[in-house]
Amino acid sequence: MTAPLHLSLFGVPAAVRWVNGVGAAEAAALAEAWSRCLADGRNDDDGLAGQGRAAQEDRPPCSVGDEPDGSEPSRVRAVLAVGRAAPFPVEAETPGEFASDLTSFLTVAAIEERAGELMMLHAAGLADPATGRTAALVARSGMGKTTATRTLATRFGYVSDETVAIERSGRILPYPKPLSVIDAPPPAPKVQRGPDELGLAPAPAEVTLGAVVLLERQPGLGAAAIEPVPHAEALVDLVPQTSALARIERPLAWLCRILDGCGGAVRVRYTEAHQLEDVLPALLARAPLAPTWRSVHDGGPVPSGAPLAPGHVRRQEPLDAVEIPGAEQDVPEVLVLCGSTLVRLGGIAPAVWAALEGTPGTAGISRTELAGRLERTVGLPDGYGPLLDAALSELASRGLVDLGG
Repeated sequence: MTAPLHLSLFGVPAAVRWVNGVGAAEAAALAEAWSRCLADGRNDDDGLAGQGRAAQEDRPPCSVGDEPDGSEPSRVRAVLAVGRAAPFPVEAETPGEFASDLTSFLTVAAIEERAGELMMLHAAGLADPATGRTAALVARSGMGKTTATRTLATRFGYVSDETVAIERSGRILPYPKPLSVIDAPPPAPKVQRGPDELGLAPAPAEVTLGAVVLLERQPGLGAAAIEPVPHAEALVDLVPQTSALARIERPLAWLCRILDGCGGAVRVRYTEAHQLEDVLPALLARAPLAPTWRSVHDGGPVPSGAPLAPGHVRRQEPLDAVEIPGAEQDVPEVLVLCGSTLVRLGGIAPAVWAALEGTPGTAGISRTELAGRLERTVGLPDGYGPLLDAALSELASRGLVDLGG
């Protein structure tokens, strides 16, 4: 029987037991493709082995058991065990389809295992070989992360082309998976090419986040164009590209601290991947920013069971909320995370939101009291009623306040 494949995926142990359709040669090829994620010490020399082991002390090595084979003889099949989850089967029609599906299943399962513990950006990670400071190239699919990795990871250390997993300390747990390369047009599956096969440089033993790069590929550019991105705009772009964000404690505050530590996010527009090579060192050398944002999340236990009084209003308790200076310094923006949806408040809405602090879970306050709070903090113009009603209706439509009848 072909020996199982044992892996470590940003601190998550995983095991793959071959059941059907994978012989010794195919298993060896997959092991080679996953060589930098092997958990058996084969990659000790490249500085990557063991980086996730301190994080998995309470995660014993996975066992896939001896589940009976009920697959069709013509299909490729294996059983996966990732972290603490129950083993589950993966099968496909061909070895190529199986290799592609295996990468997806392992990535999703590892993300699920570390949900709530790590900030996991959908990004490529490239590390300065001398310092370990790593650029996270954040982008939706199709923006060229894998192509950029293939091009740049001969000079920079290969951390990941899929998930940059960050601890609260700023340390990154590498995920040097095989690269999913398009060798033929769809519906052919992407081919899994290992970083050793592609000649990618190993990452240093310790890697930390040094730059957040919002990658945007555009045709016709003669050189990469760099644009600093304010925190509010950066959060709008980062939230959809962050895995399991809603399961993290105070995720917006954490993202703001990440941006401060990197000197703020930058947007880099480019046409060809080689154009990025000369801009990354300067981005990795930027100094941290002094925080200008503040948390406006109530925090603490929320009273329960208090019915909303008629005609009163109260704030819903979000997952997190931060206040960030706007283009006009005296008019801040408030960004609120409700579930996995980020709401960006402008106009009078941030002041209304702030005035409702302390009301989640209570019977609420009257609109008269709310107006008094606003008058004391920001002032109110004559005839403010319709303006306040419109702001409350907008907040209610986004699930941010409750309005009593």
